[in-house]
Amino acid sequence: MKKLLFILFISTSIFGQINFSRISFDLGYVRNYQSNGTRLHSFSPEIKIGGNFFADVLEWEIHTSYWNDGIENKFDNISDYTTFSYSNITVGSKIYFVPSKLKFHMLLNGGLSYRYVFGEYIGGSYSRISYDDNIFHVLSLDLGVGFRYNINSDFRIRTELNAFIALNQWENQFEELNNYELKSGIDYFIH
Repeated sequence: MKKLLFILFISTSIFGQINFSRISFDLGYVRNYQSNGTRLHSFSPEIKIGGNFFADVLEWEIHTSYWNDGIENKFDNISDYTTFSYSNITVGSKIYFVPSKLKFHMLLNGGLSYRYVFGEYIGGSYSRISYDDNIFHVLSLDLGVGFRYNINSDFRIRTELNAFIALNQWENQFEELNNYELKSGIDYFIH
């Protein structure tokens, strides 16, 4: 019984330090999965919830985002190039490390994301056959650096550069499943 009470006390103490205190909206400019020289980047809106995590210098978040490369027609610059249009839905979580609580400060982040990527066959083929649409999943390690500025006690703005490192391969479909993103956002604090 004493062990159970001790475990209950420790878990309450640890998880009592985690709170839900912010809602965020970001707009990112992300490297998509196109390999042709046009439309290599897409705009990506992101919604997040988060809060404090154990210590004043750590924060947690859960996020979801979407992007679409907007390709509707076959690439014309290579006659037999297979053209797919890609869109992506991401869900994930991150931990932020903020070394100081000044008004303007640097931040580091790391986490995991699960990406649902949809590939729609548009046209073209090296072998003169058509392809099916496909869906694949990418688990990625997310690492980033950025700055943020506290406007007042309710709002802050943020700019980040994040790298997404694929932890799995999908039938070697792409030479590169890794990508990156530059994004800016605003955080609203719930009091």
